[in-house]
Amino acid sequence: MSRLQAGLVQMWMIVRAGDRAIWVLLALILALGVWPGFMVWAIKHSVNQLANGDRNASLAYIGIIAGAGTIAILLNVIQPYFLRKVKDHVYHNLSIRLFDNVNRRTENELLRASTRNRISSTSESVSSIYHGGLDGLSALLQVIITGFSLTWILLVVAWWAPLLILAGTVLNVWLMKKAAATESDFLQSISEKTRLEGTFLDMLTTLKSAKEMRVFGISGWVKDKWQTEQIRIAQLTIRQMIKTGFYRLAGQLGSGVVTTIVLLAGLWKLWQGTLHPGEVAALLIGGLHLEQLLGLVLSQGKHWLGRKMFLAELIQQPAEEQSKTVANPVTETVANTAVAKSTNITPYAGMDTGTVGCQNNDIHSTCAISVRQLTFSYDGDHDVLKNINFDIERGARVAIVGANGSGKSTLMLMLAGLLKPDHGFVVSEDTGGFCLQDYGRYKLSAAENVYLGDITRKEHTEDIMEALKLTNAQFVNTLPQGLQTELWPEVGGSDLSEGQWQRLALARSMFRAIYRAGSVIIMDEPTSKLDPSNELSILESIINRLEGYTVLFVVHRLVGCAFADTVLLMDQGEIRDYGTHDGLLQTSEPYQAMWKASSSFMETMKEEEGGDVA
Repeated sequence: MSRLQAGLVQMWMIVRAGDRAIWVLLALILALGVWPGFMVWAIKHSVNQLANGDRNASLAYIGIIAGAGTIAILLNVIQPYFLRKVKDHVYHNLSIRLFDNVNRRTENELLRASTRNRISSTSESVSSIYHGGLDGLSALLQVIITGFSLTWILLVVAWWAPLLILAGTVLNVWLMKKAAATESDFLQSISEKTRLEGTFLDMLTTLKSAKEMRVFGISGWVKDKWQTEQIRIAQLTIRQMIKTGFYRLAGQLGSGVVTTIVLLAGLWKLWQGTLHPGEVAALLIGGLHLEQLLGLVLSQGKHWLGRKMFLAELIQQPAEEQSKTVANPVTETVANTAVAKSTNITPYAGMDTGTVGCQNNDIHSTCAISVRQLTFSYDGDHDVLKNINFDIERGARVAIVGANGSGKSTLMLMLAGLLKPDHGFVVSEDTGGFCLQDYGRYKLSAAENVYLGDITRKEHTEDIMEALKLTNAQFVNTLPQGLQTELWPEVGGSDLSEGQWQRLALARSMFRAIYRAGSVIIMDEPTSKLDPSNELSILESIINRLEGYTVLFVVHRLVGCAFADTVLLMDQGEIRDYGTHDGLLQTSEPYQAMWKASSSFMETMKEEEGGDVA
């Protein structure tokens, strides 16, 4: 698709997104654009009639100018209303298309930097259209229409006038382009310095950096670094401004000289008698107006036409296809593959038919989850998961442990159907609840933060309360407005601690889970921000409530493994060992080492708390 064709397609999409209001706006732009040309035409006839001694006819033209001017004023008053309606429609419709586009993407696609960059650029373009883009475009269109109407009048009066003004404009455009190119090269050359200066400024003005800067006493040092970069950028910018200013001054002088020549030529022809006074008046008013309009075209055109619109993401598929959303596309695709291969599934080599491993070798009888030859890489070079194989029976409670970077969280995303494997497949029953490691902190009420887990059941207050009780999140009742407290301190609401946010996120998952009896529940380090005593209490409460569910949970502190039927030990993307908690303590050296480290931590916490940690 050529650049011109792509631009026209994007423009047509913006027009369609504006709904019917955009046609009213275009009619207003046309009327207001033609008005200056009509005014110059009426002035020409009015002056000629006055020069011929026909005052009544002259006054009639003046009345026409006054009446049309009044209408133009009224149209100018109502134009912003329709412009705002168009902007709202365009922003809403394009944003909906963008939301649907993102929703169609799989997690694997979103992991690619190229995909994220395209979506980010598209989002910025949609926002740019709303914040100034359409304003500039409407002004540019109106100026272009006015320019055509004035050019037509001047061609009738003196065909050489618009040609000379155009020549001055071409010179102006060329010099302005040189100035813009110089400025662009300059901005690119100092981009690294600008980012560095911005980083130092961010460190000096954000709460995130302020704490550590005060602890280490480095704010003065960072301030000196910022001042050094800021002064360097200012010095370079002043030099650049002098250089680009020269080009702009030369361009404006060239355009002004040509316009002056046109006006002097008109006066000379009036003295010679080859032009009437009305034509000279039209030439003076129209020529000056046209020269100013060309300047506006340069400025408005520069801002609008210079914008790089990244809307291709919204054009690639029809709107009706974009509106289709898939709740769990990965699980559906994998499940279909697995059904076709189900007759060839064999148990994990060496795995017994206990909790992890399905009886009768039939995934449709006792298995909730079956994984075969699962391999995955984020970058295509380094495998995060390597040939993972296992079965999990319905109703099993499985803990997954391992060092940081061993692949635990990636495996959980695979089991939940949020990532597609590079090789192999996953067969999983419906996921009833998923507590993410990077859980959301929504600037909503406490109640909304819970029932976002299943918004179809937001009226079930008793289930919200049960979920909060299960996760020991009764602190919600002590908030200023209880469940209705807005968790948004910037607008007068309340904020929560790390542990409180995590308990609320876990309650969100439990609110969804308790209505889906027997489903698969996945919890990725659900208690990582909690102290050991709270961690054990909450895990015990949840595990007991989820009797009959298939529960998988990742934990760092191995004491939580006591609630599991089976423990999977992961290392460098592979399952190194599995078994019961007590069994692994007897047979697995890596697990023994992890248990020793976890126990030492627990003992330290016990001493600090001055009590027993169950």
